[in-house]
Amino acid sequence: MIPIWIFENASKWFNAEEYLKANPDVAADPYWGLHPLLHWISSGYTEDRTWKGDPRGSNPGSNPGPSDPTAEKQVVLAVAGHGFMCMADVAGKKLIGPYNHPDPKSPIRCIGYDEPVDVIDTGESVIRITVDGNDVLLSTEDNGRIFKDQIQSDPRNYNFKLYKTLLEGKQHGAFDAQRMLGKLILLGGGEIYVEGHGTRKKFGTDFYCKRIIEYKNQVLVVGYRYSTNNAGWWNSTDALTYSWKEKGKNWRFMSGATYPGKEFVWLVGTANYKGGKHHADSAAIWQLNPDGGLHLLKVFPGYDYSSEVQVGPNHKVYWLNTWRWKQHGNGSALMELHNGEIREIAQFEQSEGRGILFDGPDIWVVLRSHGRGGWVYKITGVL
Repeated sequence: MIPIWIFENASKWFNAEEYLKANPDVAADPYWGLHPLLHWISSGYTEDRTWKGDPRGSNPGSNPGPSDPTAEKQVVLAVAGHGFMCMADVAGKKLIGPYNHPDPKSPIRCIGYDEPVDVIDTGESVIRITVDGNDVLLSTEDNGRIFKDQIQSDPRNYNFKLYKTLLEGKQHGAFDAQRMLGKLILLGGGEIYVEGHGTRKKFGTDFYCKRIIEYKNQVLVVGYRYSTNNAGWWNSTDALTYSWKEKGKNWRFMSGATYPGKEFVWLVGTANYKGGKHHADSAAIWQLNPDGGLHLLKVFPGYDYSSEVQVGPNHKVYWLNTWRWKQHGNGSALMELHNGEIREIAQFEQSEGRGILFDGPDIWVVLRSHGRGGWVYKITGVL
């Protein structure tokens, strides 16, 4: 409940010009177009947004600590226009999936090659690259399509062809493809599809799920439910029948990770997702324990959401926090969790942080800045 004194006094000291300078993302809010003060009352106050001269004081956000002084970061690849959404190691070659909207063509890139190694037709992006035996699968946003080709020793020989078009939901993409419990599972905006068994779960426009995880002989398809504003996951013990388990209110899981023999799953996303958008200072990481208990480990002031998490070869957990979504601001950070301690490894000027890959002693990170371009960083001195 917003105190009545806010309504009585806001018009006396609310400074719309300074507020917009400090919070440029609010320009997209319809309340802002109606009247700046209405926006601040409806959401800015509850999100603790500030501006120059705000009588409530400032909330600059905070990080767990300074970046690791031993970590060195190097820009390996940067392109204008198209962003980068994911990276995968395919037979020793690093393939990169682009964010190409509004261009319908997606150029697939490979580290060490100046030109794209293939171009496919997607509506928005290649959000996930996975390896299944001798095949490479590309999950693409906007049109529910998955492309496939055999692994090529020379990446320039890739010729990805349409493999499967999945049912669309509120979100129109294909988001993941994983072989788990012996079955190839494909995740679309409106369904869970299993190769050889067809559609196993239709969820229409009510769910947004982005990642498939195998944990303790179960399949978890993690995501978000619009009708309840709850995060959760589809659970299956055979990869064929699924039931939904709801978790925290206004939470949204965007990614998850574990590794064979480990007792935990780590999930990242946002702890304040409602109205179809992220809210400020809500990036979060959770830990799922063997007893089924889910613990919110930390929410990160200064960052809106976390979009990717991976477990490193050193059994430490790494994820990417993003400061603001799309064009609303730039900045992201690579984080580390080990023995209950969270620290910041490196900061980046670009957002969003989208992909993490481990290669020997190095951590590779892919990022995109909406409408500006894509970057690949190599981080050394950490693993």
